[in-house]
Amino acid sequence: MKAVTIVLALFLLIGSSMVMTGNLGQLPNNMKPQTQFSPIEKFELSQTILSSTFLGGDGTESSWVILLDGDDNIIVVGSTSSDDFPMVNALDSTHNGDRDCFITKFSSDATEILYSTYIGGSGRDIPYDCILGTDGSFYVIGRTESTDFPVVNAYNSSHNGDVDCFLFKLSPSGDALVFSTYFGGTDFDVPSCIQLDSSGNVYISGYTDSATFPVINAYDASIGGDNDNFLLKFNSAGNDLIYSTFIGGSGTENLLTSIAIHDNYIYMSGGTSSSDFPITSVCLMPTYRGIEDAYVLRMPLSESSLNYSTYYGGSLEESADFISIDSSGYVVIAGDTLSENLPMLSSYDSSKNSFTDLFVVKINISASSSN
Repeated sequence: MKAVTIVLALFLLIGSSMVMTGNLGQLPNNMKPQTQFSPIEKFELSQTILSSTFLGGDGTESSWVILLDGDDNIIVVGSTSSDDFPMVNALDSTHNGDRDCFITKFSSDATEILYSTYIGGSGRDIPYDCILGTDGSFYVIGRTESTDFPVVNAYNSSHNGDVDCFLFKLSPSGDALVFSTYFGGTDFDVPSCIQLDSSGNVYISGYTDSATFPVINAYDASIGGDNDNFLLKFNSAGNDLIYSTFIGGSGTENLLTSIAIHDNYIYMSGGTSSSDFPITSVCLMPTYRGIEDAYVLRMPLSESSLNYSTYYGGSLEESADFISIDSSGYVVIAGDTLSENLPMLSSYDSSKNSFTDLFVVKINISASSSN
């Protein structure tokens, strides 16, 4: 059997250009990954390659996030097992353990590394999302198994259990941790999405198995089943938990969630197998329909209270892994479905085409209708 190239790609559209990163490796005859590295490519949408480069060392790299700063410099965030990952103007130039986070900033044409650094402890550290602050600072969330993950000005300076979440803020120049903290309970905790409000407060959604997950000023202070999703808010200094709540029912909630901020609300989407997931009286779909349904909810930024919540799904499985708010204030969710009877309206394609299809839905929450 020949080696098989495997690709996982992330795309970012900027005007008439597209920037791509991802994971590229090979599976040889024994079907175990050998080398894996991260390509970075910039295209014109006319399919002309403007620049292209590899990023990595002699181990395995995975790119999770790609961003552009105000000068169109390219920022790649991921994880690496390489001792010789390229370091430039690094906060930490030493590979610390199993897998470390990396943050690498390229020039806008990807021909020069402006800085590159490890962040991590002696265990496995995987970043899942990153957002840029108004001053160019990096806010990064992920999971860690390290009891010695670097903490600075922390809300929680101790590793709490099996797998913990981390949040850190890195200075715009990449040479200082402004703050870094653990958060989580005694079991398995994984964040998936981060957002900032106009005051710099930090909002994080994710997944937890921990009944001991820290909750404060909570809409729901108790885990509903074997696991729940969570939604929390840190202050801008990262050392105070303003509110934290479980989100879920007596079934299971999906690992992946997404959040978006619009006006004075935070919106969240995900997937659930809970027939008793909290649903508001005014909603698009009040009844659990399948093996797993997508959900959409809304809370005020100022407090942990449920303002709107609905199921969306067919008779099989759905999950909404992406949420955004359009210029008209409509909620847009995207995800995947196994159902042939997913509710459709004004559809580009109203037929299921394969075992798993993607879906995009626009919801008018104020009218509780699908558009």
